[in-house]
Amino acid sequence: MDDPYVDGMSEGALADLERRRLRALVEADLAVAHQLHADDFQLITPSGDSFSKEEYLQHVASGEIDYVVRLVVARCEVRYTGRLTAVLPEAVRLLVFKSDGSVLVHDDSGGFKPLNCIRRVFRPEGGFRRWAS
Repeated sequence: MDDPYVDGMSEGALADLERRRLRALVEADLAVAHQLHADDFQLITPSGDSFSKEEYLQHVASGEIDYVVRLVVARCEVRYTGRLTAVLPEAVRLLVFKSDGSVLVHDDSGGFKPLNCIRRVFRPEGGFRRWAS
């Protein structure tokens, strides 16, 4: 690397630095995030949008970019109706609720790919109160 900030850092120290950077983004700690992103940092999104360091951190500060994810492990049946209809029978599942409103449904088979990815805003049948009880 040609970065004096990270040259000579051990792998563990570099991993700790990355965890600190990610924690700053999740917590929207802009002072730390600003320190830990290079001045020429550029974010390119999957859709091809480009953000400078300042634009990116402004989006994090405003909540437009939100890295908070909620994980739920539950024994449940998953029924999805949208472009297609899918039913996953009752089993232990890992449900990943992302800040963009999408939900990933995993099983306990040890694979990393989700069984289902619901990209629209999640609305449980019977409402959130019924779902949470």
